[in-house]
Parts: sequence; structure tokens; C-alpha cells
Amino acid sequence: VLAATHCTLTDRVHIYRDEQMPEALEDALAAFESGVHVAGEATRLERAPDLGVDDADPIERLKTFAMRGADWSQPRPEWGLVNNAALILAPRARTQGKALDGRVFLHEYHPEQDSQGKVLEGLMMAPMLVASWINLQYYASTVVPGLYGAGNKLLHSVVGGHVGVIEGNSPQLRIGLPEQSLRDGEKLHHEPLRLTVVIDAPRERIEAIIERQPVVADLVNHRWLWLTRMGEGGLERYSPEGWQPVAV
Repeated sequence: VLAATHCTLTDRVHIYRDEQMPEALEDALAAFESGVHVAGEATRLERAPDLGVDDADPIERLKTFAMRGADWSQPRPEWGLVNNAALILAPRARTQGKALDGRVFLHEYHPEQDSQGKVLEGLMMAPMLVASWINLQYYASTVVPGLYGAGNKLLHSVVGGHVGVIEGNSPQLRIGLPEQSLRDGEKLHHEPLRLTVVIDAPRERIEAIIERQPVVADLVNHRWLWLTRMGEGGLERYSPEGWQPVAV
């Protein structure tokens, strides 16, 4: 296992090589690094218009992205996870080549290798929950900003180190996301939607996990997110009343 860091601003990935790594893996690692470099360039090019970055040269574009992160006067160095809309737990082949516009969390999952459902249970109890928390924070900060947002971060003062922030001279402790994470200065940049989770797995496996895990049951039964599976005849959505086909 090798550690790595991914800079979400520049989309560069740095791999920490281990002296004990077998030399036989060096070629595979070099190929991975080359692929990550190409993917990073493509992602920066895709994200550039939303950030007002118009450099045509890839190297200059990378420099501009990096400078945004080092500029303390820049209120929006990146858009983070804005416009998140879905999580897909399925083989990568299911989504390969599809334009998801940076709105979908992807997690590799092969149902045929998980007959007991333990891997899927771990995914629904960890990545799915985290994706839901992220989605709900963006959602609440957008639709009820006065209660669940954090206001204008240019007016923030930190309270008690890690307790929270206040805005301007207001004594109210602000939570959630600031306006700069949701708006581009003129209009909303985030579209508030409930998270759609798409799973490639049999009905019985998903239902058993919902029955065993109350926290998952609360999310799906109370419709804090939409739970969908890739069925034999197409997509179908879960509800306590049963699975319903989804028109695409």
C-alpha cells in the first residue's frame, strides 16, 4: 500500500514512494502516474471556465490554478463539491466514457465478487453516508441559508479555535457553508437536489442491509436520498412499498 495526496485545487496527485516497494511494481506505478497526469490536465481544462481561468497553455493553466490557492484575497479558489448530485456503486465499466460533469461520486463495486454483501454493506455505511452528509450540507445551506448556511465568509471571525464562526457583529454562531461556496457572486452555482445513489447489486442484498442498519434505513425510508439499483430491465428506485421502475 502506498500513500498519496490529491490536491483538489490543481488536480495533481503526489505518490509517496516506499523504499520497500518491489522494483517489479515500478513500471506499473509509472504508468499510473502518467495516467493521473493526463487525467489531471483534462480535469483542469474542464473546470477552468467555471473559475474564469482562460489560459490556453496547460502549464500556464496549472500555474493559475495553483496561484488561486495561494491568494488569500481569493474567496473562491475552487468550487469544491458544489453541484454534487449522485453516488454510483458499480463496476467502472458501467460509467466509463460517460460525461458526468463532475457531479457524481464513483466507487468501484463488483457484485459478483461479494456474494455475502459485506463489501456493499461497508460502502453503504461509509461512502454512502459521507456522500449524504456532503449533499445535505450543500442542500440545507442553499435552501435555508439563514439557518443552515454560514453567510458571507469575508465577514467571518473564528470562535474558540474550532467551535465555529460568527458573521460580522452578529453573535449568532454560523454553521454550514458560506455564500462563496454556493454562489458565483450573481447567482446560485449549486443546484439543491437530494442525493441519488445508484447500486449495481441484487434487490435482496440491498434490502438485507437496509434491514440490518437503522442509519441506512432512516436515510432511504424517510427519503433523505433516492436509492436506485441497476436492475435487469433498467433502473428501479427503492421505497418501503417496493421497487419502482425509473423512466430514463
